[in-house]
Amino acid sequence: MKDLRFIYGTESIPIPERMNEAVIEFNIKGNEFNEKFEIARNSNLKYENLKNRKDNSWSEFKDDFIKFTGGRCSICENTVNKYDDIEHFRPKNYYWWLAYDYKNYTIYCDLCNRTYKKIEFPLFTDFKISFENRDKIEQEKPLIYNPTTDDPTELFELEFTKFASWGYKLKIKASSFLTENNYLYKKADKTINLFNLNGEIEDKNSTDTDTRKRNSENLFGDLYDLAIFFGKFKNNPMNKEFEFQFFNKLKIVRDMKKIDLVKLILNGNYQMLDNNNN
Repeated sequence: MKDLRFIYGTESIPIPERMNEAVIEFNIKGNEFNEKFEIARNSNLKYENLKNRKDNSWSEFKDDFIKFTGGRCSICENTVNKYDDIEHFRPKNYYWWLAYDYKNYTIYCDLCNRTYKKIEFPLFTDFKISFENRDKIEQEKPLIYNPTTDDPTELFELEFTKFASWGYKLKIKASSFLTENNYLYKKADKTINLFNLNGEIEDKNSTDTDTRKRNSENLFGDLYDLAIFFGKFKNNPMNKEFEFQFFNKLKIVRDMKKIDLVKLILNGNYQMLDNNNN
């Protein structure tokens, strides 16, 4: 799960130094973009009519998001490319007034966007924003992880299970610190299942499920080694060079610095299990 909370330059979330200039330029461009489409965003013109313009101006933000995400999907963190999609977090079909709001955008891979999310937007309660009460949108409780506002370490954890006969299995799970009827738990759980992140939902298209499993294995393979390495040092207060050593380890692992799931390991959001019967 990408953590893109820094892209709006909020005081509470520091902007990575290397990204500071890019974030400033991004927000200048975004505000100009919103001004350009102010009429569309503030009119009762439903998206069916907006579509007639054949305007996909939001695609101009693709390069920015590829830069901010390290070329990875905001949900599954697999590699994105020029054929992947700027995603409207709140679907433009229902929230047509946000079709031209740059703060409603992120980037998804084709699998997450076109196979799994599509125009889904599940909510925790029945309260759904309409055009008439759009100023109350903060009261809405989406059940999909939003990389531009949500902290992945509050929602998710990793579970590594070691099998004696064939290796290990890794799962993304809702954080064990959350209770099952909690809104954040429901958001994490719904996100995992909606996007089939563990490749376990058999009623999904079998080809897509196989692709998800394969992508997950490729992406998560190195995380197990990092979790083992992290575990050797995290409880040793005498090791003052722990973080330095850990990030040196990252340098020699395949592109791992671009994967925000590493933050779950650094934050201790993982479990190591043994299944000696298999």
